[in-house]
Amino acid sequence: MADEPAGKNPVAELARKHFIYGYHCSESVVKAVNEYYDLKLDDSIIRMVSAFAAGMGEAKCACGCITGGVIVLGYLYGRVESHEDDDLIADLAKELHDKFIAEFKVACCKELTKDVKWGHPDHREKCGEYVYSAARNLSELLEETQRNLPVEHGIRQR
Repeated sequence: MADEPAGKNPVAELARKHFIYGYHCSESVVKAVNEYYDLKLDDSIIRMVSAFAAGMGEAKCACGCITGGVIVLGYLYGRVESHEDDDLIADLAKELHDKFIAEFKVACCKELTKDVKWGHPDHREKCGEYVYSAARNLSELLEETQRNLPVEHGIRQR
């Protein structure tokens, strides 16, 4: 488990708790951010995020922790019209991805989980580390962005 310099991150702790209790990595990140910041995402968003678990439906490609986080970023900062600027969402998605890569060297589920037996306690422990990190990075990115650029949906900082 990565050490936390100034205490534990409450969003990341909540995400890890969801993961331990059986939610997928992608669901855990989105559920935790939704609950902590009271985004009021409805169940349809959680259902959509389910497809990103295990690297997109067990394809073990992009880690679901990252894709779940990108969905939250898209919800908050994405565009709805083709003429709208998409630089901010592109930058935020890349930053979330790059922070994960900086810590774990890869973002591919297959590589991240190659040393664990899928579905066993070691899998939950190892992926719980990824869930924690992605949720921590996402919450930090959300709070920093909110301080600099409030958005229509916004987040409620605690």
